Amino acid sequence: MPRILIVGGGYAGFYTARKLEKYLRKNEAEVTMIDPLPYMTYQPFLPEVAAGSIEPRHAVVSHR
Repeated sequence: MPRILIVGGGYAGFYTARKLEKYLRKNEAEVTMIDPLPYMTYQPFLPEVAAGSIEPRHAVVSHR
């Protein structure tokens, strides 16, 4: 089985991993993403968090 390694869990890495999991059949390839953090900060929401419009938890997405 082919193995795909995605280095970095930022916006591009996170969504690449999610899309690959959608498009690949089960056991077609093993997709692994590595990142030092267990979450991704969705940066477009940071101004709203700083302004108090939304809670900080809404600007964070778990990698798991």
